[in-house]
Amino acid sequence: MALAPRAITRERRIFRRGDWKRLGDAVTPDTPAVLPPFPNDAPRNRLGLAQWIAAKNNPLTARVIVNRVCSSISARVGHDAGRFRRALRTAIAPALLDWLAGRIYGSGWSIKHLHRLVVNSAVYRQSSKLTPKLQEADPTNRWLARAPRFAR
Repeated sequence: MALAPRAITRERRIFRRGDWKRLGDAVTPDTPAVLPPFPNDAPRNRLGLAQWIAAKNNPLTARVIVNRVCSSISARVGHDAGRFRRALRTAIAPALLDWLAGRIYGSGWSIKHLHRLVVNSAVYRQSSKLTPKLQEADPTNRWLARAPRFAR
């Protein structure tokens, strides 16, 4: 009974300054304007939210997953996983991030497939020996020419 949909949905309102006694404007379930729009044909409940999160036209979910997996392997593709939305604009390899996000969506959201792609890549398996030429060309290791000195 608790999970059955209601015949009549109750009106939801904004609480002014967080006070439940001071009701503001009525609101409807939707997504913030900065994110991809909620599908018109999706139900306005948890199922609809899950469909929207995993939709192909919402690349942010796949990008966040790729960034988390790559940062756990020490291959920085994006930036800080906690501030991902702002960091997308300055991602180290935005094209790679988008490509990996497409691959994870195409593989049925398989994290194992994503790990195999990253770990078996030629870039991941390259030598991490620091040479004077590499040190001069990329002192902060922005191009990921070598492994980090300390694991995170």
